[in-house]
Amino acid sequence: MNFSQLGFGSFVLRINGIFIAIIFFVSVLHYYKILQKEKLDTDFFAHNFWRWVLVGLLFGRILALLLSPEIFANFGWMSPFVFWIGGINFYGTFLGALGMMFYDLKNTEHNPLKWLDLATPSILMAILLTDLSEFITGAVYGTKTNLPWGIQYETFGVDTISPVHPVTIYSFIIHFLILLWVFKYRERFLRFPGKLISITAVIFFFAEFFLQFFRGDPTLMLGNTLRIEQIFSLLIVVGIVAYLKKRQN
Repeated sequence: MNFSQLGFGSFVLRINGIFIAIIFFVSVLHYYKILQKEKLDTDFFAHNFWRWVLVGLLFGRILALLLSPEIFANFGWMSPFVFWIGGINFYGTFLGALGMMFYDLKNTEHNPLKWLDLATPSILMAILLTDLSEFITGAVYGTKTNLPWGIQYETFGVDTISPVHPVTIYSFIIHFLILLWVFKYRERFLRFPGKLISITAVIFFFAEFFLQFFRGDPTLMLGNTLRIEQIFSLLIVVGIVAYLKKRQN
């Protein structure tokens, strides 16, 4: 029996959203512990945290709608509020929350770049757990493949029953290597605020650009080659590289 025909696939994808919400708050707790260890202003964090989350959720929802324009076509101006359709983009949520955090910190005596650097391990661990959640639920799956490590999804609302690339496992391996690199070199980079998260983001989004070629789940395409996520990745990499060059001058 194909459970996806009975709505089971949709249910499992919603479970993935619950997993991601839990992962988000676990990573925040981990970050809070780091701030305590570094003796930074945790009261400032606690006071402003929920505002950062709300901005992050709003940004994540907007990005989800941009990646799935059919939602807006079906629901019009109510689209932002029917969040159970299309969900909230994980990376959009993090970028929105971090952007708001940077804005608030910039207007205080705190060094926002140091705060962002310290958030790097927490963000990467959240991404690793998200990779596993998307692998288990089939929320993100790969293109068809005949390679021996191809996997089949038969009950998770995936559009094909043919073996596909385990793209989320590819992502997990690459993101794990990035996390190991961060742990190895973070003490060196923390002496230059902003450098750790900037270089990590460049590596991450550069890898993300190429990983997208292995994805098989439907998202918005530009032509027949690039996904909109790849354009975002390129823009972020170019922006960060330009920022780093500007700091050197």
